[in-house]
Amino acid sequence: RPTDSYEAASELDALYAQIEFNFDEQIRLTVGGRQEDFIQNSNTFDLFMPKLGNNAELASKKFLPSLSATVIRNDHQFRLAYSETVSRPDFRELSTAPFTNPSTGKTIVGNPNLRITSITNIDFRWEWYFDFSDYVSVGLFYKEFVDPIERSILDPINRQSTYINAGSAENQGIEFEIYKGLGFLGDGFFNGIGEDFYIQSNLSFIDSTIEIREEDRGSLTTLSRPLQGQSDWLFNAQIGYEPFSGTTATLLYHYYGDRIAEVGIERAPDLVEDGIGELNFVFVQEFENNWRLTLKARNIMDERREITQGGYVADGYFDGRELSIQAQYRFN
Repeated sequence: RPTDSYEAASELDALYAQIEFNFDEQIRLTVGGRQEDFIQNSNTFDLFMPKLGNNAELASKKFLPSLSATVIRNDHQFRLAYSETVSRPDFRELSTAPFTNPSTGKTIVGNPNLRITSITNIDFRWEWYFDFSDYVSVGLFYKEFVDPIERSILDPINRQSTYINAGSAENQGIEFEIYKGLGFLGDGFFNGIGEDFYIQSNLSFIDSTIEIREEDRGSLTTLSRPLQGQSDWLFNAQIGYEPFSGTTATLLYHYYGDRIAEVGIERAPDLVEDGIGELNFVFVQEFENNWRLTLKARNIMDERREITQGGYVADGYFDGRELSIQAQYRFN
């Protein structure tokens, strides 16, 4: 394509400082800040007519504060944290050079007018360590976005997508997490090696709302919806084997609920990615302090992924299974 060529550059200079206060090993306060100077530009051009290029530039100087407080009461910990972060568009999101999604075959065109997203994070967590390594925790979180970047339909007829900034968004929710060793099952469990096994799981429920920019209210189909890409619930679980023999094995399962894949325009409904689970396995074996063998299997179940629009399947595909083996040798 004539505009497949672009050149881009990014430069980030940052300075970070942090100080920590401890009071009788029961209260810990951490105060920090990060000063960032950022410049990014992208120039999309035609090889035969370079003067007709499309240039995009982002520049920002921003101070990002952070504050956290931890209170320890016997086996219980209470944590409160505040921080400010940013999310920047990458080169492809900023460049008008089109590229093709290898899974769906859709053409995606960047937006040179994208702005940097500012994010405010507030978290509160309670943790109870009821054994040597076992714990349960409950966390509340709140995130506020200014100019969040979303993926949107650009041309529904030619199956093209792009990126836009929404006005603002809010995510809030609750997370439950547990970690428990399986030694309590006794010597009969896995021939007496139950103490080398553990289970870990977390479950999150998220309420997400978004505020559309005034200039986009005439083109976007849905004005009241969650943030694009945000599921309303997430689930992770794993069972692991970690003896002291240099062998570790972990079986992991991850599931996310339905989420908006692309924001609809001109009365075309939003594209919704159906919820799906993924099962992975990791095995690591060490030999004689020098050799390390790692085996990874990803997406073992290979469930079909589907994206629907108005109740009809718009895209359906399989990611495929992946298997990798890595051997590593350390020199003393």
